[in-house]
Amino acid sequence: MLAALVLNQGEGAHQLSIVAERTRGTTATAELSLSVTGAPLQVSHGAEEYLRFLALLTFALEYSTVRHAVLVATTADEPGPRACGWTVRAGWLRPVATGELQAAALRLPGIAVYAAPALCHPDEPSEGPAMSDKPAATPDGYCTNKEPVRGTIRTINASAIGPKFSHLHGRRMAQCPCGRETSLTDRGNLRRHKQPQE
Repeated sequence: MLAALVLNQGEGAHQLSIVAERTRGTTATAELSLSVTGAPLQVSHGAEEYLRFLALLTFALEYSTVRHAVLVATTADEPGPRACGWTVRAGWLRPVATGELQAAALRLPGIAVYAAPALCHPDEPSEGPAMSDKPAATPDGYCTNKEPVRGTIRTINASAIGPKFSHLHGRRMAQCPCGRETSLTDRGNLRRHKQPQE
C-alpha cells in the first residue's frame, strides 16, 4: 500500500497524514514525512514515525477497530503546495471527492487540491467504473450512474454505531464515481442520488 502511494506521489518532499475514528469513539492520528529521490528510487523517513503510521494504516484497512479513516498526501515542491486524499473503504484506499477535500483545505490557504489517483487493488477485477470516472448529472443535479464503484460495497453493522441507528442495520452502501456514497437496491444498483457540490 505504501509503495503504491509513494509511486503515485513521485519524487519530492511529501507528508502523509492519516486520521482514524475508532469504533469506541476516540480519534487517532499519524504523520509520515517522506523524501523521495529517483533513479534508482530512494525513500527516506524516520523509523519511529514510519512504524506508527504503518500501524494505524494497517488497523484502518483491517476495519474491525476503526470506523472511518482518511489519508491526505501533501506535497510542498514545485509548482506549489498541493494535496489529494483517500478514504478507507472495503479494506482499500479510495479517492476522496475533490469537493470534500477542498472544503477541508479552506483552513489551509495556499494549498491546491487535485483528484487523487485510484490505487489499483490486486484482488479487484478491471471491470466496473473507477472512482476517477465522474458520470454526468441531470440538469437538476441528480447523478446518471447506477453502478457502484468496484470494491466499495459494505453492509452497515448498527451494533457498532449505537441503537439510534438500528434502522440502518444490514443496509448495503456503496460509492458512486461522482463521490457520493448511497444505499443499494435489491438488484445491487445505486439508488437515485444527487452529486456532491464542488
